[in-house]
Amino acid sequence: MNEEDFSTQVEDALTRFGWRWMHQRPAKTEKGWRTALSGHKGFPDYVAVHEQKKRLLFIELKGDTGKTSPEQDEWLADLNECVRWITLEPIPMGNVRGVRNIKVSKMIPSFEVYVWYPKDSDAMIEILR
Repeated sequence: MNEEDFSTQVEDALTRFGWRWMHQRPAKTEKGWRTALSGHKGFPDYVAVHEQKKRLLFIELKGDTGKTSPEQDEWLADLNECVRWITLEPIPMGNVRGVRNIKVSKMIPSFEVYVWYPKDSDAMIEILR
């Protein structure tokens, strides 16, 4: 499957599961296909947010044979470096090895970074669900 067909599948899933998303599409110019942007090359294909789930995703898509470029690798590495783990409200756990009323906090990432290929479709659906 090529990246264009896969992106249609991803967009359908994002919409179906209530995500607000953004994707910059290239346009044909007299110099060929170009994506209008300012800044550094390689930014991920999609940014998606889910208000109820309080989740933010950066998603890079590739077709079956696609590979990330060095610029994309830099963006993905920098984004992953910025992920922070957020502590949610403590969850009561009861007795643990004789300690009473211990509480364990649930940790979630501040945002998530993915590179998805068509072979990742099942995992992608579970992440977006």
